[in-house]
Amino acid sequence: MLKKIALLVISLLTVALMLAAVACGSEPKGSISEKEAVPQRANLIARISLESALADNGIRNVYDKVDKGTDVPATFDEFLQMFREQTGLDLKGFKEATLFGDITDPSQILPEQGVAPSEGYLGVIVSGTFKKDELIAAIEKGTGQKLESEAYKGYDIYTGIEENSGAESASLAFLDEGVFVVGSVDAVKDVIDVKNGGKEGLGDDLLEAYEKLDGSWGKLALNIPGEWLSQLPDEQDIGGIGTLKLKAFKEMRMATAALDRAGDNFSLEIRVAFSGGASASGAKDAIDGFISVLQGLIKLAGGSGDIPEMAALTDLLNSLHLSVSGNWLTLRLELTTEQVEELMPMLQGMSSGD
Repeated sequence: MLKKIALLVISLLTVALMLAAVACGSEPKGSISEKEAVPQRANLIARISLESALADNGIRNVYDKVDKGTDVPATFDEFLQMFREQTGLDLKGFKEATLFGDITDPSQILPEQGVAPSEGYLGVIVSGTFKKDELIAAIEKGTGQKLESEAYKGYDIYTGIEENSGAESASLAFLDEGVFVVGSVDAVKDVIDVKNGGKEGLGDDLLEAYEKLDGSWGKLALNIPGEWLSQLPDEQDIGGIGTLKLKAFKEMRMATAALDRAGDNFSLEIRVAFSGGASASGAKDAIDGFISVLQGLIKLAGGSGDIPEMAALTDLLNSLHLSVSGNWLTLRLELTTEQVEELMPMLQGMSSGD
């Protein structure tokens, strides 16, 4: 089904922005700039260079060594094979993917079971080397659905129908040779409207922040929704570690991230704009204090010792660099592939609640 395409592409973008990206070697026949296509409604935009990832041995090693359970392909090659089988798409034919959406309501971006992503506002613009008819045929074969087309302002929008419920899943439209957009029907139509000049593109502030980013592997810009901040407590108790002061973080307004890879190292820079310099400095102080508590606990426990995860955590804390300039807080981090591999079991345990 087409919604699997959107969810799997989004999953790939998320992994890639955290760890790097995946490579293939062919040059796309078309491309489209974010300014020409991403709608003004979007408060999130992220780009990942798929071309830079699939052949990266560091990414493959990290994926292959992580404990993924029985429901997830054991190797990266098996993941690519599963992607082809479930969606009909071969990632090796794609170069770049640009994710955009309105994430004011996070439940619409990462829906609960039984809620189709088409109910939210999310899209992915993909460029690569492929033929339209062959791609449609591959999707129909992979999803087991017949795609129904609808003419919309000079473009054909293809939508799959859920076999059991009869509900529409995500939609797909070809923008230019070598470029398509997949996502919720409203997002797809808005991209067409922006491209035709019928609607405004991405807002100036968000677009300017995004275009200034240097991340050659991946980059992201986000206008932080007030709905998120209103639910943030003044402080959060971290069991067995201490209390993280969060009041200053209620003044966050925008966040950006840029990911690069140099040799064996992953480098990540995250910048957050606050309502003023005082709240940016307050946030830095809160993070610095929390890092100091963690470092103190590691020392009380006898240091990092020979435990790979603790050694990696120590390296992570030591490699964090925080700075404030005006109302912007900047966090820089650089890790080797080996350090990322050693950290993954701890990160998995945290995410699963172990």
